[in-house]
Parts: sequence; C-alpha cells; structure tokens
Amino acid sequence: MFSIEELKRIIDCQSVGSFFPYQGGNEEDIEKYIKTIVADINNSSIIEAEADYSMYGSGYASYVDIFCYKKDGTSQPTMFL
Repeated sequence: MFSIEELKRIIDCQSVGSFFPYQGGNEEDIEKYIKTIVADINNSSIIEAEADYSMYGSGYASYVDIFCYKKDGTSQPTMFL
C-alpha cells in the first residue's frame, strides 16, 4: 500500500522507495542500481538473468522485468522482479 504522500510523488513522476537510489537518487542512479542487480545475478554459477528494459521509464508505473532461470537448462525463465 502506498501512502498519500507516496501517491503524490508517483503522480509527480518522482521515485518512491525507502533506500538509495529510490530515496535521494536520480533516474541514472536507479538505472545503474537495476543493472548492477542483473549483473550480480549473472555472476552466479547456477542462475542466469535476462532483463527487459522496454517498460522502464515509460510513465508513472515504470518497471523492469527480470527473468531468472537455471544455467543448466533445467528450468524455464521466471519473472523475478
């Protein structure tokens, strides 16, 4: 649930979150943070991640789909974030 203040921030196209980069960062910081998460997942010896950035930055409810699956091919991509 979002608070009234958070909803106002979303309507004003501002980021909402309780930690950096969502709190105190800018769009560049947020994008770098997300790409770092994907890179960290891909450094795993058992999990691979594919990010779909096509929805990122598209408006009030911007998001990135990250699909994770086992590197050994025994699983299908599953939405992670």
